[in-house]
Amino acid sequence: MCMNITVIDKHSSNYLSNFHKENGFGFHINTLFDIPSPVNTEQTDVFIIDCSTARHPDFSLTRELRSHSRSGIILIGKKNNPDDLIVALEMGADEYLAQPVNYRELSARIRNLGRWSRMSLEHPDNTNAKTDTQVSHFDGWQLDLVRQVLKSPTGQLTKLPKNEFTLLTILLNNRNKLMTREALLNSLYHREWHPSDRTIDMLIGKLRKKLNDYQKETALINTVYGVGYIFAAQTDVVPNPTPAPLKT
Repeated sequence: MCMNITVIDKHSSNYLSNFHKENGFGFHINTLFDIPSPVNTEQTDVFIIDCSTARHPDFSLTRELRSHSRSGIILIGKKNNPDDLIVALEMGADEYLAQPVNYRELSARIRNLGRWSRMSLEHPDNTNAKTDTQVSHFDGWQLDLVRQVLKSPTGQLTKLPKNEFTLLTILLNNRNKLMTREALLNSLYHREWHPSDRTIDMLIGKLRKKLNDYQKETALINTVYGVGYIFAAQTDVVPNPTPAPLKT
């Protein structure tokens, strides 16, 4: 199935023009010069925000787009700056790439995000909807593994961004095991970890906030200083009691 890509090139850089011309990846690509209003997520699987010629990435575009859309977001910046990466993730981007962009890598990341985006759109946050899904239960919490929705012990629902959801599922699947920052970063972003890289720590902080995980004695996510993290909750994965076939 052809994926729909929207490139937002507010600075008219045309940096991705070759990606358009040499596009043998099976994408339908549309270029805009600002965020569309209203944002039509049904027609876009992945947004690419091209800030490759700007002095600094326009993170406000990322934040505004994320506030309206669940589609995947890739931000392309001018420099490979760790601070820009962290801010981009905090503002809601799923990926941050810097020049020069490898088109094969960009294509792979688009396809990965597109699959998550379509799954999210096909299964909206409706707890009464029937779906062939699994739910992970831990310490009174529930994580819907298809809708990427976290349910608190009091019933509050939170839609997790892709990177936070993926990190939580990795921790759940490796509960009571020490997961190094290097292993987590490689699993999430397929890149090497450096001592100055705070990406994983930032995502862990966001998960702790959503899990209200601040009490050291009862913490679900335990820090092993200088090494990584251990997810200490006891979990079970059980089928949804009212399964139905997924839409195709």
